[in-house]
Amino acid sequence: MNRPDQTSATVFFLVVALFLCVAGCEKLTGHEEITAEVIESSLVDRHISEGFGKQWRFAPEEHREFIIVNTRTSGDVAVIYIDIKTNDIGLRSTACHGRIRLEYEWISTEWQLYKLDSVGFACK
Repeated sequence: MNRPDQTSATVFFLVVALFLCVAGCEKLTGHEEITAEVIESSLVDRHISEGFGKQWRFAPEEHREFIIVNTRTSGDVAVIYIDIKTNDIGLRSTACHGRIRLEYEWISTEWQLYKLDSVGFACK
């Protein structure tokens, strides 16, 4: 039969384990989740090839919609694939869409986008 102090200790450790499971892996590693808001802000003023030697700049004022297709995180590096639709409401009135591969690195206290590649991103 368990002594009361052993039972209390067992319950305490089970509660801690449950809390850690609910908190998620990012809490255990100290890395926050890469949210849609993080992706949105990290794209602003970045350039990506739209094919044929042209570059597309994600302007702050353009309309963008995207969905996160896949996320892989390993330590301090994360790779995210998004399907994106965007258009410039300025003079060009150009629409772009396709898949983009984003690479983030955890630096100090935040995820920072260090590379983005076109995986079928094109403009018309």
